[in-house]
Amino acid sequence: MQSVHSTAVSPPPPPATSREPAHPRLVPVLVGIGFAVAIVSSLGSPMVPTVAKTYGVSMNTAQWTLTIALLAGAVSTPVLGKLGDTLHRRRTMLATLGVMTLGAVIAMIDGPFWMLLVGRALQGSGLGLVALAMATARDHLPAAKLTGALAILSVSISAGVGLGYPLSGFVAEKAGFHPTFAVAAVISGLAALAAWRVLPLGAHLPRRRIDVVGAVLMAIGLAVLVVAMSQAGTWGITSTRFVGAVLIAVVVLGLCARFELRVADPIVDLRTLRFRAVRVAHSISLIAGVGMYFMVSLIIRYVQTPDSIGYGMGHTVLFAGLILVPFSTASLIVSQVQPAIVRSVGARWTTSLGAAVFLASMVGFAAYRSSEWFFVVLLFVSGFGVSVVNASITPMIVGAIPAEDTASAMGLNAVLRSVGSSWGSAASGAVLSANTAAGSLYPTDHGYVLAALVGMAVWAVAVAIAWPRSAGATSERPTSGNATSPAETAVGFAR
Repeated sequence: MQSVHSTAVSPPPPPATSREPAHPRLVPVLVGIGFAVAIVSSLGSPMVPTVAKTYGVSMNTAQWTLTIALLAGAVSTPVLGKLGDTLHRRRTMLATLGVMTLGAVIAMIDGPFWMLLVGRALQGSGLGLVALAMATARDHLPAAKLTGALAILSVSISAGVGLGYPLSGFVAEKAGFHPTFAVAAVISGLAALAAWRVLPLGAHLPRRRIDVVGAVLMAIGLAVLVVAMSQAGTWGITSTRFVGAVLIAVVVLGLCARFELRVADPIVDLRTLRFRAVRVAHSISLIAGVGMYFMVSLIIRYVQTPDSIGYGMGHTVLFAGLILVPFSTASLIVSQVQPAIVRSVGARWTTSLGAAVFLASMVGFAAYRSSEWFFVVLLFVSGFGVSVVNASITPMIVGAIPAEDTASAMGLNAVLRSVGSSWGSAASGAVLSANTAAGSLYPTDHGYVLAALVGMAVWAVAVAIAWPRSAGATSERPTSGNATSPAETAVGFAR
């Protein structure tokens, strides 16, 4: 759900004389790319119980079909962002669309479970394409058309996420979950063909070296840490395997941080952490990414649990897809009201308000789980809350640091949001796994309460961090052009 994640602020468009004229079909093609990403990103959450039953694996293992896509997105987002700022943008976008299509083709094959994971990882590698699509629009469209084009792109991606949930649920219910990836393969393939015909060469963009070492270290560290978190319930947090994995991850990520501070063009720029506002914003994004999946994963699994075991609602994967629509569409409403709230009370207050709203929805889930309509309300409320949080991060950062540091700070923030999403998916599955009896597919009802309590604690920390400490903390200026769009927010939590 990270999350297409990138909310990096693009540099100003080059002068009209240095850029290629926009192809007449550029906007529809960019919309198609965003729609493909939205569809692919919506294939994860609703189908976890179906995957578990089909392959005869535990729910925690099936959760990896979601977690691995989020992890791949977290690693690929900064790499795509760097390549997208060079003259390789067109080739990067085409190659990534090709990889997404290949991943969907692999996932649609009724093969072993590891093949499904490989396919999902390849699909997840494209979750940073939305930022490149928006950067292309900013670089090649005239100012008179840019605002409208970005609005169309944002709405279409949000609509794609909302459509993707019930569409994947319908196909999975009627034909099995493998054919849902066939639909994704067709959409991604068509987007790749259209992009090949229309995307500009981007010859005006500079040449830059890519920090391969930093990317590899970051990928290894994050992967080891996510594996440890997902297996915490099985291994035990005091076991040698868990502690060893965490220590390895800490050492590798420490080496990555040290290396990133020494290279001239790092994959993620840690130097912006010298600003307190940036540290606060990054902490909130990371925590929000974690906390978001405690609501989504819990409700998706709860509504598909057969009521014959004493709780649950016994609904199909189609219903699970439909019930997620309010969560994704809440971002459209947020895009209309959030700027006014930021102008009135400041970004810090707005962020703390959004976190408090999500916290309230977690309280509601822990207290009452017997009504589908109540779940619809909870998902809309939580979707509204996390959208407010994500959309308020940009003005919080932009209003407090020099302009030349904004792009780097927002790039790192996008990565941390993606990382938080992968952690949240793994952690929510681990909590439920720890409360699942041996030989059973479903956790106890008490396990859902415990998971909700963990989610409440996560969001309480977010509220505490976002809460302004002084009157000056509310003085961030709102931004219009660089604020997180509903597209970036919607796809960030779609997976």
